[in-house]
Amino acid sequence: MRICLFLLLAFRLSAQPSEGTDFIDMGGDLVRYYENSVRGLVLAYNIQYSWSITRASNGDKVFTFSAQKCTYFTSPQVLPGLYLWIALPVPMCVSLSQSAAQTLGPIAAALTEFYNYHPSAPHLPPVYNSSAEPGRLASMSDKPLHPQLTTVQPASQPDPQMIFLDGLSYNAIKFDLTTDAIVSQVVVPSTSGPLGIRPVATGPQNEVWVANSGSGVTVADFASQTVVANIPTPSVPQAAAPAGIAFTNDGATAFEAIGFFSADSAGNNGALVVFDAVNRKVKSTFPLKYAPTALLMAPDGATAYLLSANGQLTYYDVLSGTADLSLSTYTPGIAGGYPGPSSQVFIHPDGTRLFWNVNYVLVVFDLNAHKIVSQVNTGLPSTSSSTMQMSQDGSTLWLASALGTVAAYDVRSAAVLGTFTTSPLSVVYPGPVN
Repeated sequence: MRICLFLLLAFRLSAQPSEGTDFIDMGGDLVRYYENSVRGLVLAYNIQYSWSITRASNGDKVFTFSAQKCTYFTSPQVLPGLYLWIALPVPMCVSLSQSAAQTLGPIAAALTEFYNYHPSAPHLPPVYNSSAEPGRLASMSDKPLHPQLTTVQPASQPDPQMIFLDGLSYNAIKFDLTTDAIVSQVVVPSTSGPLGIRPVATGPQNEVWVANSGSGVTVADFASQTVVANIPTPSVPQAAAPAGIAFTNDGATAFEAIGFFSADSAGNNGALVVFDAVNRKVKSTFPLKYAPTALLMAPDGATAYLLSANGQLTYYDVLSGTADLSLSTYTPGIAGGYPGPSSQVFIHPDGTRLFWNVNYVLVVFDLNAHKIVSQVNTGLPSTSSSTMQMSQDGSTLWLASALGTVAAYDVRSAAVLGTFTTSPLSVVYPGPVN
């Protein structure tokens, strides 16, 4: 039965036109389960599904699907001289979860064909219709060509704010994105950074740690608008380049990654300084073989990742305070290796992948497999470097080139949704979703 479904699916796809507005759909039932009764087998339940591929005249594609488990209740019926079990004509259907629906053979096969169908066209995120009637295929008008656009105004964060370093005023600034006004600012010794925002269990995040080259860290408090501490780091040379500041999830421990301009007497080219963030003092210093140019903390706060400009990636275990360099340092690759501070890097919220860009190429590194699993040409001009931002839910990456071209990459479908052109020197700031 499954072979027939795959053959039918392939036939339906190959028979579609290549221009204009396309619409492909299919539906059926996949699993039938029967129960024994005194009069033979009766249908107990089946899995019903439907899917469709829509491609509009402007090239946008969307995959819409649904899947339900439909239970057919049986009941005993007594007729003159006969005792029967019969199935009620109207089943009770409950939608499967989206993850379960996508594992169904016909749905998985259709999704594969969706990505291969007009591969140069923008792929919009798959739409799961959990309220579809069993076995019913929606018409063209039922399928939104832009499912990310809704008629319901999205709920905004209660008080969205941005914290950054201003090199002109030599201030660390908290900026209110609702009122477009500076909420608080603190004069700090260095505005080259980087900076880290210390997490708190309740209330606003007012404590910001700013790196001061190799001379230490300044702690600024936005509530009092004062510098509350300057923490020296005598274990590292002053001729050094800070690569990042990160915290454990409870805010009790802080980390600063520092790259040396030249190797020390032991051959180390960097260090990871560990701070007691509560008492604001250095706890320990972990030497690094490779000079770090980026520091990221895993979402669970258990592992810190240090990237070098030569492509090496070191895993630092927060709980034990160790990193076995023979096992935990991997070279992602020469061509696709992390190129250094010129490229932004993000960790997915599920903690499984890193994303960085090398000019117009988006690189995906699997943290469990310890290797690059994808390199995607985003369609940006190859003559211009680009900035990158990730949405807070990890669903979308936005890349903007210095020439004003912006590309949107859907992480779930591993496809470029599309590109558009804005003014030069573009920078994209995505919201919580996309």
